Amino acid sequence: MGMTSPFPEPESPELERFAVYSKVEIAATLRNLAVEGVLLTAYFDSDPGFLVTVVLEVTPISRR
Repeated sequence: MGMTSPFPEPESPELERFAVYSKVEIAATLRNLAVEGVLLTAYFDSDPGFLVTVVLEVTPISRR
């Protein structure tokens, strides 16, 4: 019996419109989450556990 996921699969066509691929847009979104102090639920690997966290700081990777 396989484990069911509490959230939709990332490959779902219905979710494609919410996907963000631009590094600049990802960094900006993370910065906004940090500024607003938004609580995030982080799931790890295939473990059924999770934790609630916040983004404290965003340092985008520089281009080489």
